[in-house]
Amino acid sequence: MDTIVDGKVVELTDKGAVVSLEDGVEAFCTTRHLQKEDKSPVAVGDTLSFKVIEFNRDAKRILVSHLRTWEERKEAAPKAAKKAAKAEEPALDLPKVEKTTLGDLSALAELKASLEAEAKPAKAAKAAKAEEPAEEKPAKKAAAKKTAKKEEE
Repeated sequence: MDTIVDGKVVELTDKGAVVSLEDGVEAFCTTRHLQKEDKSPVAVGDTLSFKVIEFNRDAKRILVSHLRTWEERKEAAPKAAKKAAKAEEPALDLPKVEKTTLGDLSALAELKASLEAEAKPAKAAKAAKAEEPAEEKPAKKAAAKKTAKKEEE
């Protein structure tokens, strides 16, 4: 596949052309792939270069394309020009700068430290409340009710 061979157009049909390759081997070229570079029609007896796009030994079928031979040359020329232009451009020597993150900024680091300091006492108070036995809490409520009644009298 992707081999370029010379062939002679033997027969034209509405779906394509039968092309005779070396050693009497025949291939088929669809009308889409029969386009010449100058857009002129292909005639019986024309000898052109074809690119093998499909080769199936089991089905005894070879598909060729004349379009791909000149189309790829056209596409390769701009790519080569771009590579040459890129190679000629001087490389910019930019200094390497480290990217800063939010954690690197001193003001944000101070803010984080102050928030963590405020959060520690609040966490300690919550932890202390959670550690109190469940039995003591109802007893404290009952004692508070008794003192409230005594104050009323």
